[in-house]
Amino acid sequence: MNNVIVTDIFGRTPALETLARDIGSVAAIIDPYDKASMNFAAEPLAYEYFMTHVGIFAYKQLIAARLAESARIDLLIGFSVGAAAIWRISGSLSPGKIARAVCFYGSQIRHATDMAPESPRTISCPEKSRGSILTVWQKSCPAKKTFRFTKPLFCTGS
Repeated sequence: MNNVIVTDIFGRTPALETLARDIGSVAAIIDPYDKASMNFAAEPLAYEYFMTHVGIFAYKQLIAARLAESARIDLLIGFSVGAAAIWRISGSLSPGKIARAVCFYGSQIRHATDMAPESPRTISCPEKSRGSILTVWQKSCPAKKTFRFTKPLFCTGS
């Protein structure tokens, strides 16, 4: 099984490394900091560093390049900015490349609701998170049978 996890602005963390081990045989991690442990003390510091040194466009390109290295991805999991980047590159990937993707807390997806991934996607975001993002997605995303919306039990950082 070929599993890939795409990180948020915090990059690799001990919890993410544990998740990668727990989800299956081979779980590659794509992060914006070239495998370096950044150990940010707070979200504003992580955000500032990410925006100054990486940015969403470069991260999206990095993810696309890394995904191109695999013939097929069975499970692609993205968190926050990683989820938004997965959503944005979905249209540029060859059909059947990704068997299934799960996007957690990808609030920036609301800026790309015109996209309609062909492979199955699950979008998970708290309903009350940053302007009722889930409600916006459900109303504005094209009606497709390939993706569904879920509400997690906990909010980010819980």
